[in-house]
Amino acid sequence: MGADFERARNIPITSIMEAMGHTGKSSGGWVMYNCPLHQDDKPSFAVSQVTNRCTCFGGCGLEHSSSIDLVMALMGLSEKEAVEYLLNGKITPATGFKAGYKSIPSETAPLSKIDPTLKNPRLADQYFGARGITQEWRSALKFGTSVNFSQKWTDLGGTVHEWSTRRYTLPDFINGTVRQVEMRRDDADAMRYFNEELSEADRRLVTEAMQASGIDHVAEFLAGQRYLRWKSPHKPSIWGAWLLIGQDGRPKELPYIFITEGKICAASILSQGYPAIAHKTTFGVNLGAALRGVNNIFIVRDRGDARIADNTFSEIPTSGKTVMILDPLHGYGDSNDMVKDAKWRDFLQTFPMGQVISPIDNLIKEVW
Repeated sequence: MGADFERARNIPITSIMEAMGHTGKSSGGWVMYNCPLHQDDKPSFAVSQVTNRCTCFGGCGLEHSSSIDLVMALMGLSEKEAVEYLLNGKITPATGFKAGYKSIPSETAPLSKIDPTLKNPRLADQYFGARGITQEWRSALKFGTSVNFSQKWTDLGGTVHEWSTRRYTLPDFINGTVRQVEMRRDDADAMRYFNEELSEADRRLVTEAMQASGIDHVAEFLAGQRYLRWKSPHKPSIWGAWLLIGQDGRPKELPYIFITEGKICAASILSQGYPAIAHKTTFGVNLGAALRGVNNIFIVRDRGDARIADNTFSEIPTSGKTVMILDPLHGYGDSNDMVKDAKWRDFLQTFPMGQVISPIDNLIKEVW
């Protein structure tokens, strides 16, 4: 499929957006659109005219994603199905995009392959039954998938609803009951992931940690956090924000932690064995409570935006803690360049696990 893959990946994302009826506005090498994956008050979906990659700044999960990644996310297709869809459609490949640009899979890519199963209420019910969810729990689940990402969605009973934030019942693996939870975008992916890819022990641990921290946004949390687990070769059973919470539901004691702006940087730190979370994937976690057992906190400005550092700092109780903002982007074009650079990896090596961190003057922007 190599040649077909390259042809499909070179199809202009702008052409896909225009075919869907979206009008873009050019701005300095980018074309901005309202995101097709969520309701936009203002354009947040950017397409690079140089690399033919797209990023949603509204938190949908598309980040430096290709035309194939976009179609996978939009239509719930596998990679092979997305390639076939693009090549058999009316949109034609273009040439001239930056040669050798390395593909970065979208966050939805690993989970899209079984999406068609859950689009059919009958098959979905069989699927949940095969996963060991009882009939009582299945009948309580009011779980739906979007219809062509319009303003309506269809639940497992076939009922069509207007698009809005939805509340569903979710099996409680601790108490053996069902309870109401709020789910947003990526509902299907999150529920599939929860039931298919997590072991029962992990599902119990997730549920327990949710109860301890009061988090109800199950789908949104899982959709954001799975990327860190997927990128890290260590593949911790509980990842991201749960790195801060032990099996007893209480905050862990850690010598230090990195809090980054973006998921790519957090994944690069995790992949080298260091504790890290991306602030944008904490989804309502009370960081002040979760960080009670961490004495040294390093906020990484990997996107050059001071707001995330300010927001993170405002959530952290500083009494008895060392909180520093690292500014490693100096001299780098963006966070992708930074995480690939040997100097950044060398910098991480100065932070051995289990030791108190000392400030590195040339990388510290501010110290409190």
